[in-house]
Amino acid sequence: IGQTSSRMLRITLLFSIGCAAALLFFGKELGWALYKNGQVGRMIALFAPLIPVMYLDTAADAVLKGLDEQVYCMKVNIFDAALSLLLVYLLVPRIGIAGYVLTVFLSESVNTLFSLMRLYKRTTLHLPLLSCLALPLFCALLAALPPLLVKAPLNALGALPALILSLCLYTLCYLLLCTLTGAFTKEDRRYFKRLLPKEGGLK
Repeated sequence: IGQTSSRMLRITLLFSIGCAAALLFFGKELGWALYKNGQVGRMIALFAPLIPVMYLDTAADAVLKGLDEQVYCMKVNIFDAALSLLLVYLLVPRIGIAGYVLTVFLSESVNTLFSLMRLYKRTTLHLPLLSCLALPLFCALLAALPPLLVKAPLNALGALPALILSLCLYTLCYLLLCTLTGAFTKEDRRYFKRLLPKEGGLK
């Protein structure tokens, strides 16, 4: 259980950090391409760092529910809702939208922290910071450089085509860098291959 949970959370971080970086670096373009609004793009980029936290929370809760910790998850969610309500009541009237943003970040972080602490207590969870956080962050930052460098030529194609090509280039670079640095290991690739449907169904 500990080994499977560790792999799942590590791959969750790998995926979510890649998504967060994409929204952080291309949030403005997403806002304009999808909503024709620069404000939306700024909000997308602002909330992007929260994505790994939210993904971790969802993954950890799923494991805990499989370990018969549904009641604990319910208690944490009730506490999270109460904390959010209190922070909205205290902060939003005083500092407006910044108070709401702060509320979301604090409540999600607290929820994730409690879930991970419980998971560490129930399993032999092992999440090395280098391969789980440092390497994916490094790969995401490097992967964003090629699309940003060719941003001007791509913009000549139009907002939406330029965005799609930029995201495709970023994704390819990110996967390649994660593979080369060992953030996405051979064991991970074999694991995914076993999940792919084969002739006669899943094996």
